[in-house]
Amino acid sequence: MQSRSTHPPTPADLTHLRPSDAAGSAVTLVAIVATVIALTLSMRAEVWLWLPGQIILAVALVQWFAILHECGHETLFRSRSIHRAIGQVAGFFSIIPFYNWKRVHGRHHKWTGWQDVDPTTATLVPRELSRVERVLVARGSMPYSAVTQPLPVPRRNGGTLSSMLAAQMTRVSPTSISTEPSACARKLGVSRTGRSSSRSGVPSTAARAPASES
Repeated sequence: MQSRSTHPPTPADLTHLRPSDAAGSAVTLVAIVATVIALTLSMRAEVWLWLPGQIILAVALVQWFAILHECGHETLFRSRSIHRAIGQVAGFFSIIPFYNWKRVHGRHHKWTGWQDVDPTTATLVPRELSRVERVLVARGSMPYSAVTQPLPVPRRNGGTLSSMLAAQMTRVSPTSISTEPSACARKLGVSRTGRSSSRSGVPSTAARAPASES
């Protein structure tokens, strides 16, 4: 078992990681061959040929994106001009313009960890809504808006279950209850109200306990 060195590697130890035109050309050639085979099979009418063509095409497109990424970092070839040329081809198959990718991805690495400056995460930073956005999401302007109103889910607040009885007690002041509009006497009492669901079979009840007349 080899012991792990605690010293940082020297430039000579990292020679095998340097870009190589031969290695970059080999990676690009594999992607080109795979794309040609995939497109050829995908144009066949037989399903047993078309389906493998789709699978190979998916793998080839992922390979083209990897080439686009490395060309953006200029780590696939030794020549910058080759990076630009192959990067344009890779951007075509990845549906990402090469120069836009290089600029945005470069800023992503420069500002990694700064969510509000990194262009890949800047749109995720919480911010105050503009006046137009506040109007659009105002209550009532968009039916059942997910921002301001709950979803119309039935039976979300269905009330009391059939096996339970909800009771409510309300204490009323002496001057708020009278037997008749023209009555002179007032009664102090406690109003009890009951409620149950329609399936429970328990009728609603109301009881009033009168107190002595004043």
